[in-house]
Amino acid sequence: MYNLRYHVASLVAVFLALTVGLVLGGVVAERGSVSGRVESLVQQLQTRFDALAQENAGLKRSLEHERSFAQAAVAALSRDALAGRRVVIVVNAGRADGLDAARSAVEQAGGTVGVVMLEKPLAGLDAAAPSALGTGLAEGKPAIEAAARAVAAELATSGPRPVLDSLVSAGAVSLRDVAAPVDGCVVMALADDEPDAFGIALGAALSSAGIPCVGVESSARDTGVAAAAAAEGYSAVDHVDYPAGSCSLVWCLSGRAEGWFGLKKGAKAAFPEL
Repeated sequence: MYNLRYHVASLVAVFLALTVGLVLGGVVAERGSVSGRVESLVQQLQTRFDALAQENAGLKRSLEHERSFAQAAVAALSRDALAGRRVVIVVNAGRADGLDAARSAVEQAGGTVGVVMLEKPLAGLDAAAPSALGTGLAEGKPAIEAAARAVAAELATSGPRPVLDSLVSAGAVSLRDVAAPVDGCVVMALADDEPDAFGIALGAALSSAGIPCVGVESSARDTGVAAAAAAEGYSAVDHVDYPAGSCSLVWCLSGRAEGWFGLKKGAKAAFPEL
């Protein structure tokens, strides 16, 4: 009995050893297979990454060439389009996205730039109307619209500027190189992250006087100025920082085109028909 039990125990031990060996061998083989698949996948991903990096570098070079060509084309298309013309840009203090791009576009086309800086939202007209507008005029929207019409009339002629001077004296507006009469207007002003009602109304009043006006913003930020200008019936450009936007601005100011040009909702085209 002892020998039988001994042999049974020995056989069980042998089978257990075989089972453990088979299991361990399978695990090792499986790990080796998984490791091989992982290495193959890594190699495929690396190959794909290298191809994408090469393709991206080619696209980057192509875009740089296209942008250089577009800038050169804009310079040719805009050359002397605003020669001898005075353009005033209406912006708000502390925030002037796209101002440099708008200035550069006008100057590249041969125009000169003056800046009407709104030091206070709505040129301070939500608090008090300037005495130059007369008496009995309430503050708020009536004062804003009346002041916009008066300032537009002053900018359209070379005579005295009592309303504009009173706004400057009150610290609500500052002027930089603004010489009248102006031949064009660019509106970019905001008040509390909304289109400044005085700036929009000023553009509308100048446009009604036959002076080309454009509501302008950059592609990086939707300020609502383009939409507000279009709603008032004058032109808009919402990507002035792009070559196409620069060209669109110049063509609108020169009277060659009208409408809303850009990339945002509401624009009728990216640029005018050339």
